[in-house]
Parts: sequence; C-alpha cells; structure tokens
Amino acid sequence: ARNRGSTELGGENFSGNDWDRTDRQRKVIKALIDEFKGASFTSLVSAVQKVGPMVQTNFKSNEITSLFTCAFKIMKYPMYQFNVPIGEESDQNKLWFYNTYYPNGQKYDVVEINDWEKTRSKVANFVFNKVTDKKSKLTY
Repeated sequence: ARNRGSTELGGENFSGNDWDRTDRQRKVIKALIDEFKGASFTSLVSAVQKVGPMVQTNFKSNEITSLFTCAFKIMKYPMYQFNVPIGEESDQNKLWFYNTYYPNGQKYDVVEINDWEKTRSKVANFVFNKVTDKKSKLTY
C-alpha cells in the first residue's frame, strides 16, 4: 500500500502518484477492519501478539490495552472517509492547486489550498454534522 509506483512486486504495475498510494492505504486499513469485525477475541489477541513486536509507537502499554478492550465496540461503528484537499484534480471548482517552488535550485511540488474558508467549512461539516451522500456512501 505504501508503494508510490513500481513494477517490483511480481511484475505488477502500481500507479505511481500520491493519490493512488493513499487510496491503497485506505483500502488496506478498511480490509483489516472488516476482517477483524468478525474475529473472536482470541484471534485479535493472537494477531496483536504477532504484529505488535513489529510496530513502533509512542502509546504506552496501558493505553494500547485500553484501546484493545473497546475494539469490539469501536469496530461496530461505520467508517467514514474524508480527503483534504477537497475536489478531484479534474474538477474546475476544486479548492486546491499545484504549485512548484525552486528553493536553492531544488524542485518542490506543493499542493496549496486556494479557499481555506470553504475547506474549513467542509471539514467542520464532516466532523460535526455527518451529512451523508447516499449515492457514494461517503460523508462530507
């Protein structure tokens, strides 16, 4: 999921832009959550014991235990996604644009927000109002 674009894995070509990479990451996380929704407590404990040693975090053990104990309740909630910047790249009304800078002769491509007020409003609406678009089943 983290691959930005390559033919390394079995000759399969992955799209190489950041949008595709983050889309793959969201799909992996959703698939894991969906898989664990039907898992037993012992299956979850087993998975954590296998994966835990490979994870670095600043969470303390008691914080992880606390999260783990409410995992079954949390996984019952619907999962919503929201992307910033807002708007597809081809959308003329998108709230962002690409810009390129050359500090010290080094090229940097940057996504810049062109309407912070609308962006803040849409994020606040998503977080606090949960208005659902029934067609896409995404929340804005």
